[in-house]
Amino acid sequence: MSIFRATFAAIAAAASLLAPALASADAVEDFYKGKSITVTIGTEAGGGYDQYARTLSRHIGRFIPGKPTLIAKNVPGADGLQATSRLYAIAPKDGTEIGTFHRDIPVLPLLGLVKIDYDPTKFGWIGSMNEETTICMSWHTSPVKTFQDTFTHQLIVGVTAAGATLDTFEAPLINLFGAKLKVVAGYRG
Repeated sequence: MSIFRATFAAIAAAASLLAPALASADAVEDFYKGKSITVTIGTEAGGGYDQYARTLSRHIGRFIPGKPTLIAKNVPGADGLQATSRLYAIAPKDGTEIGTFHRDIPVLPLLGLVKIDYDPTKFGWIGSMNEETTICMSWHTSPVKTFQDTFTHQLIVGVTAAGATLDTFEAPLINLFGAKLKVVAGYRG
């Protein structure tokens, strides 16, 4: 009989520990049931980040208690900075709007390349849809064939906007290593 009591006590203890989590899951389900979540996409339509965000929007709703509908909305501008600033300043802070951005958005304030009007520590960063490697290529007629060549020959590199993902990788190469990269902003998408 003591084994029965010990087992029952263990089950009762586990149930008491799980009860708040289950109650919390019910509250989340009640909150999202019948609602929609706006997925703010910090890029133009058609690019890789847009495709990631739209894939997320199509599938993640079934994993959120209450199964809300997700609506994708592109807010292009300044390589995601406009969408990030919008989410920070005016979007509801209740979980009914989330955003997808370039991977450098959280670290831009550390780099000091552009004026930032959001605090990345105030966002709840969830994760990433992918793991990627960044590469830089030059045209076959360019004198730049290796990284070492960037110290003696200028390489012109195009980015979407100041502070863009590519720009944040080039700035340390220029500022720390003295690479002769000329960054030209203004390329769309």
